[in-house]
This record gives sequence, structure tokens and C-alpha cells, in this order.
Amino acid sequence: MRGFLFALLLLVAAQAQAVQETLTFASEQQEAQYRQLTAQLRCPQCQNTSIADSGSPVAADLRLKVYGLLQAGKTPDQIVDFMVARYGNFISYDPPLTPLTLLLWLLPLAAVVGGGGAIYARSRRRGARATAPPSAPVTCRASQGRRGWLLLPGGLAALLVSGGAWLQTNSLHQVESWQRSVVALPSLLTQLSSPRAAPLDHASLRSLALGLRTRLQEDPANARGWALLGRVGMMLDDPQVAIPAFNRAHQLAPDDLSMALTYADAMARTDDPQHLRQASRLLASLKARYPSDIAVIRLYALNAWQQHRYPEAAAGWQTLLALLPDNDPARAETQRLIGLAQKRAQHPESADDV
Repeated sequence: MRGFLFALLLLVAAQAQAVQETLTFASEQQEAQYRQLTAQLRCPQCQNTSIADSGSPVAADLRLKVYGLLQAGKTPDQIVDFMVARYGNFISYDPPLTPLTLLLWLLPLAAVVGGGGAIYARSRRRGARATAPPSAPVTCRASQGRRGWLLLPGGLAALLVSGGAWLQTNSLHQVESWQRSVVALPSLLTQLSSPRAAPLDHASLRSLALGLRTRLQEDPANARGWALLGRVGMMLDDPQVAIPAFNRAHQLAPDDLSMALTYADAMARTDDPQHLRQASRLLASLKARYPSDIAVIRLYALNAWQQHRYPEAAAGWQTLLALLPDNDPARAETQRLIGLAQKRAQHPESADDV
């Protein structure tokens, strides 16, 4: 079983290396920040390779996380702090100065100084033995033995500190967590799709998201898979997972109205101005293509309200009112929203909300 799992991991890594993420950026500066960040963050699995150069699924997951944080308006320093808080100082090629890192940097110097001191002391003892009376060598050998035993506790302490530092900075638990997510993916998918199964808790949803990302490295053109990852991100209330996943699904299936709407809805639910503007542009294009679609018009009007474009919101809800059947119970609520939007357009300081 271990051999099969190892072979599977190698296959995933080889396929992921050939996959280039098709990400869109708001500006050239944001793209440059993405490339710089992925080059300066270390892959927890490959260890001596940046996440930009690593083909492992863990690195692909981290690249998506960096992209999501940039889309959310985070600065490069904030992104590095987020990664260090989650994966430890090992993930950064430039770790901060802490007592642990200071000790690790000073240990080689201490070893050189100690080794040089030992060589110097040995040379002095040899010179002393050459000029000492016959009884002196016995005393020197006894003294040398006692000094050797005195060095043993220091050597053991250095080994313990080095071993503890290695275990902490290599973040082995992160790789083990990823491997468990890959193994648990089929059962989690079954539990998610079964109406009789218990709802997934937060930890299970996180594991499902990580397992889905790994599978999507094998099948990056699976638009439905990316949409499913986006829905899991929505269930986690994590736009940094949901929005990039829905973006990828929309890119793969630009003519799929349901995917476009879920992507716009995910962006419209955030408080990020950039995401709200992107949602506005996408919904405007959908409204032009589907002028009689109730779901499109409803989401377009709600997004216009969030953007404080109250005349557009009122016009959108009026269009929606004309599309609803006469006996539809949503007509009364739509009329109320039209009144609120018209009132807010005339008196922006009013506190009424949808």
C-alpha cells in the first residue's frame, strides 16, 4: 500500500509539473508580486524548491492561496506572514530573527570556534608533554579525559536543539495532512453528495478542499471539479478558496450560465472593492446576453445596490418585477426593494437596507 501511494504521489507531481495555472491579474504589478512571492516561498514537500518551481500538489495549493490573497487585496508582507503563521518559518527563505534561528546560525560558528580551540589546546598539550618531566603525561591524560566528559552534555544539548529545530521547521505534519486528505477524498465526496449522510464538519471540509485540489492537478480541465471546489470554499466561508476556483471553472466553461452566476455571486458576497467591481462587469455582460433570466437580473440588481448604484438597482428590480408571474410571492418583496432603491437614490444618507 505504501509503495502504491508513493507511486501515485510521484505521478501526481509529474503531471502537476506540466500544468501551468491560467490565472488572471488586475494589473502587471499584481502579477509581478505573485511571481515574486511564489519564488520566495519554499515548498513544504520539496523543501529546497520554491513553490513557483515545484510540481507537487502542495505547491500548487500554495500558489492558489497566494493568488487568492492577492485578489483579496493583501500586501506581500501580509501574505508572507500568513504563510509563516500556517506553515512555520521554514516556508520562508528569509526567516525572521528569533531565538531559535539565532541559535541555528550561531551553532556552526560555535562549532568552528570550539574545534579551533580544541586544536590549539591539543597543540599546547603536545608542546607541554615534550618539555614536561616523566610524570607529567599521566596528569595530562587524566585531565584530558575529564575535559572530554565535560564536553558531552554540551554536545547532547546541541543535538537535541538541532533535532527539535529540524522537526519544527520542516512542517512534516503539513505533508502528512495532505496525504490523509488524498486518501479520504472518495469517502468525503460520498458523504457530501449523500442526503442521508451527516453534514461535513469544518475540518472535513478543509480536508475535502485539499483533496479536490490534488485531484484537479491530475485533471486541470475539469470545470465541474473546480466549481465543486468553489462551493466547498463557500461552505467554509473562505473566499480565498472559492473565488479562484470559480474563476477557473468560468474560464474553462465561459458559456455555462450557472458557473458564471456562482462566480459572480461569490465575488458579490465579499466586501472587497475589486471583487465587487469584477462581479459588476461580469453581471453586466450576463445581463446583456440573458436579458430575461430572472437569476441574472436579481443578482445584477443586488450587486448594483451593494455598489451604491441605486438607480441601476431600482431599474434592475423593475425589470425583475416585469418578469415575475402575477401570482409569484416574490413580487411584493421586489416592489419593496424598488421603493428602497428609489428612496436611497434621492436620499443617500437614509439607513434602510435590503
